[in-house]
Amino acid sequence: MIASSPRTRWSPPVPRWAKVAEAIREQIRAGHLAAGARLPSTAALATRYGVSATPVQKALTVLKTQGLLEGVTGVGVFVTATAPARLRRARTADGTGADLPGHLPLPRKPDYQRIYDDIRDRIERGDWGPDHRLPALRLLAQQYKVSLQPVKAALKMLERDGLVEGQQGKAVFVTGRPAG
Repeated sequence: MIASSPRTRWSPPVPRWAKVAEAIREQIRAGHLAAGARLPSTAALATRYGVSATPVQKALTVLKTQGLLEGVTGVGVFVTATAPARLRRARTADGTGADLPGHLPLPRKPDYQRIYDDIRDRIERGDWGPDHRLPALRLLAQQYKVSLQPVKAALKMLERDGLVEGQQGKAVFVTGRPAG
């Protein structure tokens, strides 16, 4: 007679993209990726998680759909303003994950968007006219209390919109002619 073995419930393997998405979610939840933070490139993420670029791209797409990330063409992928609050939900005693009473802070724009909006407003109001030299990157970073990365992202968006023009190794100037 053949001894019967207890049956184990079979579950399909977790796709690689889902593992990458969960790892990024956990980075946001733990505060390692704050609102407005720029994610590393797809290639860097692929290397970090030991997968090809395809699962990373799928993970980023899923996280964008869930409202946790947003992409800016030619600039990068950023954590949305609301992502950390969404992921830091307190667990109730029964483990259901329902939110505990309390107030969440109002969503904040990502740093690069806040900088972009402020500089664009200054240009549109005429505070900074054509050929005005913008403050150095480090000074802008200090003024907005951010790292250099959001400042660079904002300036790249302003350049894309034709509002400023950077000269390699020199400075960034207001063009006075928005792209349209």
